[in-house]
Amino acid sequence: MKKHISNILLVILSFTVIPNIKAQTNNWSKLDSIKNYARIYGGLDYGVAYGIQYGRIIKTKSIVWIPFVDLSFPLGNDLGDDYRFKVGTTAKLFKYKSWIASVDISIVNRQNRNPFVKLQSFGYESGLQIGYYKHRWFTNIHFSTDNALTTHFKHSEAYNGNYSGVKDGWYQNTANNQLLGFNTGYSLKKIDITLSSGLLRTDEFKSKPSLPLNIKIGVNCRF
Repeated sequence: MKKHISNILLVILSFTVIPNIKAQTNNWSKLDSIKNYARIYGGLDYGVAYGIQYGRIIKTKSIVWIPFVDLSFPLGNDLGDDYRFKVGTTAKLFKYKSWIASVDISIVNRQNRNPFVKLQSFGYESGLQIGYYKHRWFTNIHFSTDNALTTHFKHSEAYNGNYSGVKDGWYQNTANNQLLGFNTGYSLKKIDITLSSGLLRTDEFKSKPSLPLNIKIGVNCRF
């Protein structure tokens, strides 16, 4: 009971310190005997995108941690013009039979470039997942938020030529997005085939982006 209470307090602390991430797409029931995983994925994520991820499984007496790095790019752009880079961790906090609750926290760096401006932003993602995990399959529901805390604007010479008063520099609290969805997957001996889907909202549920759906197909390799 003390173990469960401490894990629940950690969840509360996570959402207090970091005001409301990536969705958890690993099958927890398959992670007992391995130390690493690699993931490739693609789909709709504010546009068509693809990415890679690597995680390391760390077990303690009360919590299983999975620190990870994640790098994704939109499809069709010059490589390096636009990207999203994340460093974070997933933590399994509570288990009852096949039911597991987990939390994700990550720091996010994004770059977006167009003919008018280059945007470089820093922020965080955080989320909570509750799911049912069996040896061959899993499914979970998740809620996550994505917040850009500060963004640097660097306008192009062409833009400055038309709007001479525009200012480059850092701007605070430039975006926030929320995602409510589910994940499911089928597990083989060393591989998970996963599907993620969800609805996107912005500005604290007050509006929705032009592409309000998030859909990804991925493959995890455990080793």
